[in-house]
Amino acid sequence: EVINAAGVPCGRVMTLADTFSDPQVLSQGMVVDVDHPEIGPVRMTGFPVTLSQDEPSMRLPTPGLGEHTREILKSVGYSEGDLKLMLETGVINDPDAPISYS
Repeated sequence: EVINAAGVPCGRVMTLADTFSDPQVLSQGMVVDVDHPEIGPVRMTGFPVTLSQDEPSMRLPTPGLGEHTREILKSVGYSEGDLKLMLETGVINDPDAPISYS
């Protein structure tokens, strides 16, 4: 209240639990459930901006840990040798190693 009274624009910082139960957030469709192939349904924040003619949608679930690391690093110029060295030195994880979501 003190900050607002001083005319400083501010707002509440919410946890995910607060966000997913906030009536305003829910009324604006900002909470979506997406089916993840590894862990099942995942509740996520939706799109902050919508346009009048294009309804946004989730095309893919969130990626697994390191799922696209190699693809992204290759796209910015890293070679297979670079990736092998990064893997050996622990900079990146083994992309084929099982991922634990617990």
